[in-house]
Amino acid sequence: MQRIKYWYVGGDIHGDWRPIRSWVVNELSTPREESALILLGDVGANYFLNKRDKEFKENLNKLGIDIYCLRGNHEMRISDARQYSNYEEIYSSEVDGTVYVEANFPHLYYLQDDCNIYNFGGYYTLILPGAYSVDKNYRLRMGWNWFPNEQLSLREMEQGLQLVDAASFDLILSHSCPFSWEKYINDLFLGGLDQSKIDKSTEKFLDEIINKIKSYNHWYFGHFHDDRDIPEVKATMLYKKIIPLGKYIKES
Repeated sequence: MQRIKYWYVGGDIHGDWRPIRSWVVNELSTPREESALILLGDVGANYFLNKRDKEFKENLNKLGIDIYCLRGNHEMRISDARQYSNYEEIYSSEVDGTVYVEANFPHLYYLQDDCNIYNFGGYYTLILPGAYSVDKNYRLRMGWNWFPNEQLSLREMEQGLQLVDAASFDLILSHSCPFSWEKYINDLFLGGLDQSKIDKSTEKFLDEIINKIKSYNHWYFGHFHDDRDIPEVKATMLYKKIIPLGKYIKES
């Protein structure tokens, strides 16, 4: 019997656990032990790779709600982070798939680094992690962390396309969004950046995903730091908002 009955989804928190605490304390109406939250990348739990990450994880973990982390671009892959902490690879019946967890933080789960399929609360779900850091050069100048394998490799993209060929999904969860959707979000692009010089490999890959799959009911993504619905493509961008995972499926 599955313990988690209520699923929610939210956007990037970049190492700041306080918005999650506020939501849990002031807005969550379902029992914590029966609820789970999926964050759409740039969680920041594996960014500094020191005691600051540990304190962040401790604060999230003590909230008592399970949190599932999709990989964004401003965080290390779990396959690499295992050299800094003891991550256990487990099969989770709650999501019908492989996740990673640390013994000291049993409420924090990390989804796989590449394209994969999970079952969140009965929703057949495709995950598409990673993106390009448009602030890469600034981060390097400042001496901040930047992870060279933040985007999927060509091999991972090829495997992802094979995985989804002609499949139908209830939900798609990604960090970034397809290249063809830029017209809906280009007001959010950082000023002064020449978009023609930015690596859009991830976004173009996501367009390939759309062409490969048969159908999807709704698509959630983060990365661009705003909350908005894009009904033209059955998608929702999340940043500050946290909403029920099946909200739009129920409305369709």
